[in-house]
Amino acid sequence: MRKKLIHLLYSTKSDPAQTIFIIALLVLYGVYFYSRALDDSSFAVSWFCGVCFSLCALFHPKLSAFIRRNYRIIIIIAAFIWLIYSSLNYRTNSWDGMNLYYRSTYMVKEKLHSGVLQGALLPYLSELFLGVVDRLFGDIVMFLLFGVVALLNLFTSYVLYKRLGFSRFTIKCSLLILASSSTYIMLSIHEFKVELFLLFLCNLFILLLKKLIDNPCHKTAVLLGIVASLCFLVKVTVFPLVILAPLIILLVLIVRKEQSFPAAARLLGVFVITFLTPVFMWLLYTPTYLPVMGEIDLLNRKSHLDFTDLERNTELQVECQNRGRYRDLSDWIYFENNLWFLVQPFQYLFLVGLNKSHFGFAFGNPGPFIYFGIWLLPIVLIYFKKNRDFGKFLLYVSTFPFIITIYYLSKTVFWYLFPVFPLLSTVVPVLAERYIRAENAKTIFKAVLLSSFFTHGLLGSVYAMNWFTPYPNVAESSPILWKLSKYAQNLPENYYILDASEHIYLVFLPFMNNYDTRLVKSNYYFVSSEKGLDTMRQELLNKNIKYIIARKRTLFDKWYTGCPLRNNEILFRFLEKHTVQIYDSVQAGEIYEII
Repeated sequence: MRKKLIHLLYSTKSDPAQTIFIIALLVLYGVYFYSRALDDSSFAVSWFCGVCFSLCALFHPKLSAFIRRNYRIIIIIAAFIWLIYSSLNYRTNSWDGMNLYYRSTYMVKEKLHSGVLQGALLPYLSELFLGVVDRLFGDIVMFLLFGVVALLNLFTSYVLYKRLGFSRFTIKCSLLILASSSTYIMLSIHEFKVELFLLFLCNLFILLLKKLIDNPCHKTAVLLGIVASLCFLVKVTVFPLVILAPLIILLVLIVRKEQSFPAAARLLGVFVITFLTPVFMWLLYTPTYLPVMGEIDLLNRKSHLDFTDLERNTELQVECQNRGRYRDLSDWIYFENNLWFLVQPFQYLFLVGLNKSHFGFAFGNPGPFIYFGIWLLPIVLIYFKKNRDFGKFLLYVSTFPFIITIYYLSKTVFWYLFPVFPLLSTVVPVLAERYIRAENAKTIFKAVLLSSFFTHGLLGSVYAMNWFTPYPNVAESSPILWKLSKYAQNLPENYYILDASEHIYLVFLPFMNNYDTRLVKSNYYFVSSEKGLDTMRQELLNKNIKYIIARKRTLFDKWYTGCPLRNNEILFRFLEKHTVQIYDSVQAGEIYEII
């Protein structure tokens, strides 16, 4: 093995571009993993195991031959184990899931619709789908769907790479990068979020974009509009992608005179009509605005807008909301000035000036190959253009505005780019194939990639085993939240409940089936009302609000500063003076009755 490694290192000297690429790769790889190994001992152990395993897989004759001969069987066995795990993993410790996604799914399961008392309900189509499946087939089948979709995403990504005409080297490397992204792994094993379902639909959407480039026709435009609409109804943040990408493609085809303007206009019209049709059909189901539709329940269900909001100083409320949002994003956004993007790559590599827990092996970290795929994407676009690979060039260009928009707006909340992770996963492999000409030298790139894959795979397996405990039902998977939710649900129905918990210490009520008609969000009411405690008590009672849910033990946590902290101080005095505690879950929150 030692001789092979020495030979590989010497083989890189034959081409200056190849040498520069490999040196840059090794430096970035070393810095990225070393900085995380210093911060987390479990990451260090996993990295060591990953490096050893990758070297053995490449250079040990018997192990290397065994993997090449049996990799299909290994994949099938791993997929089978994964599906069993998914069906028994209840995901009830997912923060976003318990706060939003599972709560909506549970209400759909119980009564075939969900909502909130104040304002609009975002149109998450996947929650409707999961809720109906849960209602018809039970929890096991619903949670199994997460595992199925995680596998389908890899398969559809493989199909996409094949349709784009990538080499076997690029396809295999891209799939390894996608599958080993810590964002992808955490979504697959832990999170109850809509992104996995969104990625499946977006892969279909991008496949149809490729078909539109190759053969523009009305059938493709119809399918593209329907799939784009489904993507939008799963998560509205993909709107720039599903609208701009077809428009850019058709404009370029017109400029290249591959489509006449009237023909392209007809295709665009068909796309727009088929995009809007499912959206309006969805509005018939949900009494909400999207984002502004009016205050009409088209199915004449109980209105969610009967409640008249509490009186407050809206400017002060906005100030509190902005302060809370700024504090929340301070763990993610590196700089507030216009030069943040110039420093960000160094901070990402060295873990400086940010919350390290978000950028080790964590949901918020897309992984080094996908992250630098964002930065290197323009180089790949130039390469496609010079290589006269028009199909790839136009497809990637059509998604570029979405990538730039989301990257600029979210700055470091990288999972918003999840719909284009499969495309970003190809960037580094494409450049590796372009600049690493010697076949032996490619082994260095393979070693780096495999060690990353095994490191993240091992960490993901450890996390999955730590979180995995089979339960007979969803109630026993999260008994504290179940009891709290049911206690709140069974409070006298003629009274509203004020949720006075504010981000980040929220009270989760995922199993409360009347959440949409009972819960009033405080939204910093106690500081923005600018009233005395006695006056606030009378206003709440006049609004028929008899109960308050809060987390009193966390009100003075150091996380809160400024306006949110002042709100908590007033809330604390109000709870002390005008309420009596009637339920205490200790860990998840308390319920108070106004007296």
